Amino acid sequence: MRYVKYTPEYKEEAIRLLQMLWSHLDERGQRELFAWRYENNPFAETPWVYLAMHNNMVVGFRGFVPQNFVFGKNTELKGFTPADAIVHPGYRRQGVLTKLNHIFFDDIDQSFSGRGLIYNLSSNKFSTPGYLKQHWQATNGIKRFALRTSLPNYFFIKTKTPKEASEGSSLISDKGWHIDISSSVRAAEMALCYENCRPTDKICNIRDERYFRWRYAYLTEAYIFACLLHDDVMTAYLVLRKVSDYQYLLWEYAVPGHKELKILVQTAMRERTIPFLRGWVLSGSETSLLGRCGFLAAPVRLWQFLGKERLPVLVRPLQREPSESDFFVGTADIRKIDHWQLFLADRH
Repeated sequence: MRYVKYTPEYKEEAIRLLQMLWSHLDERGQRELFAWRYENNPFAETPWVYLAMHNNMVVGFRGFVPQNFVFGKNTELKGFTPADAIVHPGYRRQGVLTKLNHIFFDDIDQSFSGRGLIYNLSSNKFSTPGYLKQHWQATNGIKRFALRTSLPNYFFIKTKTPKEASEGSSLISDKGWHIDISSSVRAAEMALCYENCRPTDKICNIRDERYFRWRYAYLTEAYIFACLLHDDVMTAYLVLRKVSDYQYLLWEYAVPGHKELKILVQTAMRERTIPFLRGWVLSGSETSLLGRCGFLAAPVRLWQFLGKERLPVLVRPLQREPSESDFFVGTADIRKIDHWQLFLADRH
């Protein structure tokens, strides 16, 4: 078996293997997802994808998605998140994924000279032990959700058709502000809004115009954008992702405070007749913020009582053999989830 970095000549074989992982998509959807995630990512000159080959057949795939992050005023670093990983059933239990991770670090050593880190938002009970053996460490942030419900909306859509995401809404207020709800991403305005709202005491994804144009170029019909404008200047936004007519996810947001988030959530749920809205709460501050907006988070102990394990966010520096100091960006310990701002939109 040999291990290589992805180049376009391996594309067909790679997608053929990924069909096992992406069986919920048709062939066109699989190709669109591959192109969006790996080939069209504006934060990567070439895909950070690694393959295991046997007799010219791709039998293992490991992909990483890079994005640009920032801490404080201007400490920029590259953030990688593990994405798709699969080994052909006939080649499992041979350490293929471990070897592919090693090839990734070989590539980092040879072609990347900046500061960076890896955050893992999608590990499960099967993969977490392996990551911990490879110098990932658990943060104190547990992956769990908070829920906001509207029973009137639930009973309404049991009998009527909810408004389509493509139908725009503009609600005018006599206080100089209005809320715009649509399926169109306002990339330049949202980028400026995020920069104005970004917490400088946290490690954040740089949500610039490139980010918005790329992030929402795939499955465009699944997203709703609610923007709060004051005198035609965007001061807050939130993005919702549709799961079904009954359920949406709070995908990401930028707000100066809880009042703006609350009014956007209330308005979006009312205008789109959303019965259930789930938001990610990784830290105590996020639990408090969403709690002030009507969300209820189930306590971790309740999940444990029900036998449903909630796993932590995993992080590590880019160094192959990291030291204790490598887990710090300035004064921020990356193992403390309060030093991060992470949304569902940051998961791949």
